[in-house]
Amino acid sequence: MSLYKIGGPYVLSLYVFPNQTYSATAVVINFVFAIMYFVSSVYELVYGGDWAYGSAIFFAFLLFLHFYYGKSGEENSEPATFTKYLVAPFYVSMILWCAFFLFGFVDLGSLLFLANFVYAIVVLVWLIYADKPYDKTKREIVAEDGTTTKHVIQNDGYYFAVLIFMLISTGIILGIVLGIFKAGGPVAQSAGLQFMSILLLVASQVVSQRSTDIGKFAPLMLIIYFQVDFFQASLFLTTDFFGASCWI
Repeated sequence: MSLYKIGGPYVLSLYVFPNQTYSATAVVINFVFAIMYFVSSVYELVYGGDWAYGSAIFFAFLLFLHFYYGKSGEENSEPATFTKYLVAPFYVSMILWCAFFLFGFVDLGSLLFLANFVYAIVVLVWLIYADKPYDKTKREIVAEDGTTTKHVIQNDGYYFAVLIFMLISTGIILGIVLGIFKAGGPVAQSAGLQFMSILLLVASQVVSQRSTDIGKFAPLMLIIYFQVDFFQASLFLTTDFFGASCWI
């Protein structure tokens, strides 16, 4: 899992940002996160330790990616969008959520998780339909003939961190949706799953295109497609849609 969650983003960045260079400090930080996540995984799987350690390390790593790749994008003349300011609080709040569980504040942790879940949905909708450069002067590009066009977001490092989160967490999010609507039965689960699947697929397309460009985004969506199809197929195969209990 350390190779997948910590090493995976580095490998993926070679495809997304082929001209990206890494300082010695960045390499050391990635290595430290990999070691910490490996130790937390061993502690959880072998010694029965708490899962929250690994989750906190993972969200801290996402926060590092958010600022590291985002800064690189800005240095390459890609203006920062509202994503820079909307997504970071989510990572911080998820770290706090893990801390609540570690220190025994389970009820507070559950409330914070639900708040984070709703906040994530709101942010995804914003990213899809309303995101734009934070600096008003960079929202439009003026050509030499005086015509203006809206700035197209691409090769944005802040979106790359969001993409990493979606690639790793899409299946987890869909599993949470099934759990939330479990009391409502298969029909409610199917409706919730369809809504969240559509939102995640549309968001993944937008996030993939903006973290790279229109020519590279498609392969990045395959993992998300597979996770969505898996949950939809699992619900279909395990539910008796012709039985009365499904609809009552």
